[in-house]
Amino acid sequence: MTGRTLYWLGDGADEVRFTRIGADGLLAAEGAWHSDGDPPHDPEDFVVVAVPGQSAPVHGQALDGTAAQARTAARLALADTLAAGSGAAHVAVSETAEEGGNRLVALVDRDVMTDWLGACARLRITPTVMVPEPVLLTAPIDGFVSGPGTFGDILARGPDEAFAADPALAKAVIGGAAVRHLSAADIRQMQLAESETPALNLLQGDFAAAQPAAGQGTTRRTALLVGLALVALWLSALFDAWRHDRSAHALEAVIAETVAAAGVNAQTPGAALPALRLAAAERGAGGAFMLAFEALTAGIRGSAGLTIVSLDWQGGRLMAELAVAPGADPEALRAGVEAAGLRFVAGPVSGGEGTGNRAAVEITP
Repeated sequence: MTGRTLYWLGDGADEVRFTRIGADGLLAAEGAWHSDGDPPHDPEDFVVVAVPGQSAPVHGQALDGTAAQARTAARLALADTLAAGSGAAHVAVSETAEEGGNRLVALVDRDVMTDWLGACARLRITPTVMVPEPVLLTAPIDGFVSGPGTFGDILARGPDEAFAADPALAKAVIGGAAVRHLSAADIRQMQLAESETPALNLLQGDFAAAQPAAGQGTTRRTALLVGLALVALWLSALFDAWRHDRSAHALEAVIAETVAAAGVNAQTPGAALPALRLAAAERGAGGAFMLAFEALTAGIRGSAGLTIVSLDWQGGRLMAELAVAPGADPEALRAGVEAAGLRFVAGPVSGGEGTGNRAAVEITP
């Protein structure tokens, strides 16, 4: 190999950014390349194609065996987490473990992979490695490194995870973890260094051998655009499940302990609360969620005939479904909640066949 060329492949397939390092290890060329000219890489170059991280969330998992065995194990683990099949997803794993002992696992929609490879074929680029852009940041020992990405998003890299998101979501996912904020120059330096031996290659399994014909990505593009919002939502939900699994479990334990200590009657105090995965990272057990939760449990403890049936946390709001015994009134919670500086909204009490009376309440920090 005579050198190394790094391409950044975004949605626009007619122009891509590139940087080429010569065989002497020095910068040979960089800039924007238009598809109407010859590709700037040498035919013998090690070619790295960086793709948008929003479509390829990466998380660490403890996986043993060969790459093929690890992919199978990762697929099974993901299917179990989602309680649904993951047949429409392409799973890629790192060849070796990170310092913490976990291997990197990426999940990408198969149509997205096909589209990326179709774009490469049209551009006459044959990638040696295809890697989510956030993986090209140098992994910190703890916390996160984060900074602006090539595709208008924010990149974040932890010890064994990597993702890209809009600024608000990136901040929420990182939560209270320590963050080293990177400049564009810092990121460029890291990307050039990490592209020498990328930690993860998406070109595995069905996508390892052959690329699609140059027109194949185009035929899929219309269908891809139609389903893109749904795919993004699905991948985002999956990433939240990966990223916050341990945090959610810890938060659920705090919930159960708080309920027990308060002597509050709750039908499902320790049940899985999916929306709390994000809450756990966004605020932590001592933050907004727990402030609202403690106000709710204090009010329930002092109000006879009210029972917590279920909890949810969305958009900074704690929502609870309450079982309401005859003569009880959810409005009894208002004074205590508002005294804690929180906003309280109670829905009407309604009866359901076989469920008794129920009411929905909302507490906003």
